Amino acid sequence: MAELFQPKFVDLVRNNTTTTGTADFVVGAATMGFTSFTAACAVGDQFYYSAIGIDKPTEREVGRGTMLSGGVIRRDPIGGPRTDFSNGAKSIALIAAAEWFAKVQADAAAPSRAALAASPSAKMAAILTEPGHEGLFTWTGGNQSALVAADSAQGVVVAPFSDPSGASGVWVRKYSGPLNVRWFGATGDGATDDGAAFLSAIRWLAAMTVNSTAYNRASARLFVPTGHYFLGTTTLDITQTLIVEGESSGMMGTAQGTKLRWAAGATGIRVQRYNTSLAGTVDATTHFGGDGAVLRGLALSGGYSGVEGEFHGIHAKARVRIEHCAVENFQGDGLFVEASAGAGAPTEGNANLCHIIGGSFRGNRNGLFLSGADANISSVIGVDASVNRRWGIFDRSFLGNSYFGCHAEANGIVPGSLATIVSYNGNRYCVRKDQGAGASTNAPTGSAADNSWWYYLGAGGPSAGLNIPAWTSGASYRDGGAYRSDGGGNANNLWSGCYIEGGQGFAQIDGPALVCGGSMRPNVRGVPVLFATSSAIASTGNIAGTNGNFAGTDHSFGNDSAIDPVINLRTGATESGFYSWRNGALDGYFRNVLGTYYINGVNGVRLRCGGLEIAEISAAGMSVTGGLLGYGSGAGGTVTQVTSKSTGVLLNKACGQIVTSGASLAAGASVSFTVSNSLVAGSDVVTLALAGGAAAAGSYAYQVDKVSAGSFVVAIKNVSAGSLAEALTFNFAVGKAVAA
Repeated sequence: MAELFQPKFVDLVRNNTTTTGTADFVVGAATMGFTSFTAACAVGDQFYYSAIGIDKPTEREVGRGTMLSGGVIRRDPIGGPRTDFSNGAKSIALIAAAEWFAKVQADAAAPSRAALAASPSAKMAAILTEPGHEGLFTWTGGNQSALVAADSAQGVVVAPFSDPSGASGVWVRKYSGPLNVRWFGATGDGATDDGAAFLSAIRWLAAMTVNSTAYNRASARLFVPTGHYFLGTTTLDITQTLIVEGESSGMMGTAQGTKLRWAAGATGIRVQRYNTSLAGTVDATTHFGGDGAVLRGLALSGGYSGVEGEFHGIHAKARVRIEHCAVENFQGDGLFVEASAGAGAPTEGNANLCHIIGGSFRGNRNGLFLSGADANISSVIGVDASVNRRWGIFDRSFLGNSYFGCHAEANGIVPGSLATIVSYNGNRYCVRKDQGAGASTNAPTGSAADNSWWYYLGAGGPSAGLNIPAWTSGASYRDGGAYRSDGGGNANNLWSGCYIEGGQGFAQIDGPALVCGGSMRPNVRGVPVLFATSSAIASTGNIAGTNGNFAGTDHSFGNDSAIDPVINLRTGATESGFYSWRNGALDGYFRNVLGTYYINGVNGVRLRCGGLEIAEISAAGMSVTGGLLGYGSGAGGTVTQVTSKSTGVLLNKACGQIVTSGASLAAGASVSFTVSNSLVAGSDVVTLALAGGAAAAGSYAYQVDKVSAGSFVVAIKNVSAGSLAEALTFNFAVGKAVAA
C-alpha cells in the first residue's frame, strides 16, 4: 500500500470523535478554530492522521487515512495494529507524518535520468542526483508529447520508459530563475564538444517563449555557469529575445569565469532577424527574430591561427545588447554588423540601436565592425578594442554611432597578419584608408611629409615583433590602426573621451563625425579634434558653419570683464571669416569680406581685435574706442580717367582714388562723369574729398551728384576766373547704409 498511498496535505484540519474500539473513525464536530475533515477532503482522498484520547493521552494512533462517505475515516495505523480506544472524547487531526519525509528521502532519489524514467509515476516527486543534471522533478500527467519533442536532451522533461512519447505524462523539472545549460549535457571541461547541449537548451527556450508578436517572442534566460565550454563548429543562432548570461567580467587582462570556445571555421553567436538565417540567407517565409537579445558576462574565443575568414565572434543582423563580454581570436571580427533592411542577401538585416557596454574585443581582424544603412544609432561605452589585426573599431554605418570612453592599443601591428605600418628611410608610416593597393607600389615620402598612400608616424626602423617591415615594392599592405570612421558625409559618428595608445596607426575619421577629447588629439587624421585648454575650448582645425555661425581658425570665447559680454576674434594670417554672437534677444555679427567690416544692431557688446578694444556698440549706435574707424589694406584701389573729364571710369572697390583727365575746363564751366562700382547700393552714402592736382585752393566745387545701384556720379565746376587744365585726384569712400 505504501507505493500507492498519495497523501493530501491541508493545514489546520481537526475533529472530535467518540469512536471506541478498533472501528473506523466517525468524525464529530470540528475543533474550534479548525476545519473539519469533511470540508477539507473529498471521498477517496488519502492523508496522514493522528488520533489521541483527550482525557486518556496514552491512547493514541498515527496512520494513513482514507475519507469514506458519511464522514467516516478508514484507519491504517503505521507500524502496528489499530488502537483499542475506550470511552471518552478523542481528537483526530490531519498531519504530515515522519513516514512521508522518510519516504521522500529514501525513495525519491534517482541517480540518473534513466532511473527517473523507470520510476513509477505514483511517486509525488523525485530528486535527480545525476552530476550536472541535479534537480527536483514532479510528475505531470496528460499528453505531454510536445514537451518531449522540444527537449530531446532531457534537460527539463524526462518521459517514462513505459511511454517514451510522453503521451501519458512526464517528469518535469521544477525550478525558478534562468535555465542552466548544464542540465542539457554541457560539461564545461574544455574538451568535450558542448555544441549540441547549447543548441538543445536554446531550442527548449524557443519552445517555451511567451508574449509573442508578429515577428518577436521572449523566453527565460539561459545561464552558462563558470567553466570552459568547447562548441566545435556549432554556431548559436538566436531567434528569440533571449538573455544569455555567464559569469565573466569581460575586462581586459583578467581571467574569465565563463569561456565559450569555437574551432576554426565557425562564427560564435548570430542574432537573426525575422527573415534571415545562416550567415547571409534571406528567407522567403518569415519567422521569429532575435531582436533585443542580450549577451552578458561571456568570454567568446575563436579559432584563428593565421588564416582569416568571415567567421566572427558575434554576428548581429538584429538589434543586440552586449554587456561585459570578452570576444577574442576570431578569424573575422569580434562584433560584425553589416545590416541594411531590404538589401537582400547577404547584408539583409536591421541592427539599429545596439548597445555595447564594457568588455573587450581583442585579437580579431577588427575588434568591432559596423556597416550598412541600418547599423546606426548604437552606443559603445567603455570598450577595450586592442591588439586586433586591422582596426580596433571600424565604423562604416550610414548615419553614425556614438563611442564613449573606449580604448585602443596595438591594433594593426600583430605579427603574422598583413602589415599596416612600414619603415622607410628611418621613418615609420601607416597606410591611409583604402590605399592598401596603391601603398604596395608607391613608397612613403621618406621624410616627415604625408603622401596619397601613407601618413607619416614618426622616426623608427623595422620591427618584427611589432609587424613593422621595411617597405618593399610589390608587398601587400592594408590600412589599420586605432579607429576608422567612414560614412560618405552622412555618418554623424561621435567619438567622446576615447583613448589611443601610440605606436599603432592613426585614427582615420571622416566628417561629419565629431571627435571630443584631448587624449585622441595627436593621433587623429581626417577631422579636427575638439578639446579644452586651461582657459578655453579649442579645436585643432576650423570651426565652420552657415547662416551667421562661426568660421575660420583660432577662436576663443568668454568674458574679459565681469560686466560686458566680450568676443575676441582672430582669424590668423588670412584675415577672413564670418563671426556671430547673441546678446539677449538681439543678434549681431562681425564680418570681414574684402577688407570691409560690417556691424549690425547689437546692444551692449564690445568689439575687440587682437586684444585691442576698437568699438562699443549700444542702443545709441557704435563709438570708436582708442582708434580710427575705416578701411584696411586691400580694400581700396586707384583708377585714372582718359580722354576727357566726362569720360566714365570703373573701380569695384569700397574706397580709393580717382585721377581725372587733365583736359581744359573753362571758367564757370561744369562737367560730370560716372564711376561704375559693383559694391555700391542705391541706399549707400559716397563721400568725396579733393586730395591733389589743383594749383590753387578754392578753384573747384565738387560733389557726388547721384548714387545708384552699381554706380555714382561725380560733378566738378571751375569756380576760378580763368580756364584750368589740371588732373585732379579725388579720395572716395563708400559708406554702407539702409533705408529701413
